Amino acid sequence: PGDHILVEEYSFTAALDSIVSLGLKVHPMPMDEHGVDPGKLSALLSTLASQGIHPKAMYTIPVGQNPCGSRLPESRYHEIYALARAHNLFIIEDDAYFYLQHSCKGLEGLGPSYLSVDQDGRVLRLDSFSKVLAPGFRIGWVTGSQRLVQAYDSLTYCSSQSGSSLSIMLLGKLLDDTWGGDPHDPFGTGFALHVEQVQQLLGQRCRALVEAVETHLGDLVTFSPPSSGLFLWLTLRDHLPDLPPPSQFAEFMRLHQVAVLPGHSCAALGLLENSHDHAPPPSSLCGTSFATTATPPRRSLRLSFVGNEAEFDVAASRLRTLLLACCSTASGEE
Repeated sequence: PGDHILVEEYSFTAALDSIVSLGLKVHPMPMDEHGVDPGKLSALLSTLASQGIHPKAMYTIPVGQNPCGSRLPESRYHEIYALARAHNLFIIEDDAYFYLQHSCKGLEGLGPSYLSVDQDGRVLRLDSFSKVLAPGFRIGWVTGSQRLVQAYDSLTYCSSQSGSSLSIMLLGKLLDDTWGGDPHDPFGTGFALHVEQVQQLLGQRCRALVEAVETHLGDLVTFSPPSSGLFLWLTLRDHLPDLPPPSQFAEFMRLHQVAVLPGHSCAALGLLENSHDHAPPPSSLCGTSFATTATPPRRSLRLSFVGNEAEFDVAASRLRTLLLACCSTASGEE
């Protein structure tokens, strides 16, 4: 408790909840459509250092970022890793969507990771089978230096006590007996072929959702089509008012029978007031912070394209009706 940690401006809600429960002090990392912005991150770290604040780690989702869907360019891995070395930061690389890059062919062309550029043993990489095989498995693996993996192993012993033994046995049988047990290719060619099928399916569904959003919401929102992961991030156009407060927006979703994740649910900025005893205003905290480099939390939405693409057109149409109803309500309150 009391340690400082960097997280992306918008991040995985369960990770944010865990950070808060541990009593950590949160600092949002500025992002753009490609993920964490190295230049603005450098400015943030310099500002924090001038205040005597030295974060110990950064938590990041570089590929198929949840919730924004961005994919970090190769050059940024090197730039951000250099900042981590300069400021003595550990990197927690949560790459659950690494294999879900829509234009890749199985395990080919997946690109770098922070682990692949790690020179000091400061990266702990988290991978998951849940996104590529079955969510019910809830099984993943960690990779990193011996000291980090040992520390992680000790933590799991007194928390999750590892995954389900039955799931692990079933997974082992699938990877070894069904998909091959070549020691030079431990997952076997079957795994690569399966990943390729998932990539193709998600790419197809992503394109279908993008088309539905362009058709029904093009005049209301902006977005960058994702190339990986499961999510499409929408931002309201400037002429629209902010979304209503959470409870009111939930009621709008119930009435219009459409479910999306409001951006404020994933916003690290919202944790600042709770995680800092005497937090300065975001703009003075970061210099080029969330408040000046990104849209406010109540102007964004996360959509998922994992469902049945035949329903995307109807869903986008309902979302349009919902947003217009929100605008009408906001206009009536002015």
